Amino acid sequence: MSSLQMDMQNVQHHEPTDVIESLDHIRYVELKCYSGKKPDVDFAKFFVLNAKVLELMKFVVEGRCTQKWRTDQYKCLQFDSRASPNALCDFRSYSGHVDPTGCIRRGYHHNEHVLSMANPFDSSSCSHCRDA
Repeated sequence: MSSLQMDMQNVQHHEPTDVIESLDHIRYVELKCYSGKKPDVDFAKFFVLNAKVLELMKFVVEGRCTQKWRTDQYKCLQFDSRASPNALCDFRSYSGHVDPTGCIRRGYHHNEHVLSMANPFDSSSCSHCRDA
């Protein structure tokens, strides 16, 4: 059996009706350090296509994102087919080593530790965020 076939056996298959119930409550999603590459697009597209009350999806992009790049991302994310017809898509860019949203501070990748925190949405216990 090939490696690809073995990998495919481990993939969970979900019915469209199996979408997580909590998506019905998500109004705002912010993706920091968004690259626009396939893994990021696939992750973001899940929210675009399933979050029914989404109001704003914000993408924080390292470096400059041109109008053409944003237009291409809009298509890749299938934003015209979004579950929430009023949802807005906002791309913001930052440059250098300091991201104003807290993604990268002094070369430290903030997202490396958030899953080990009791509440990953509470940055008050993070010394890297608190000291910035």
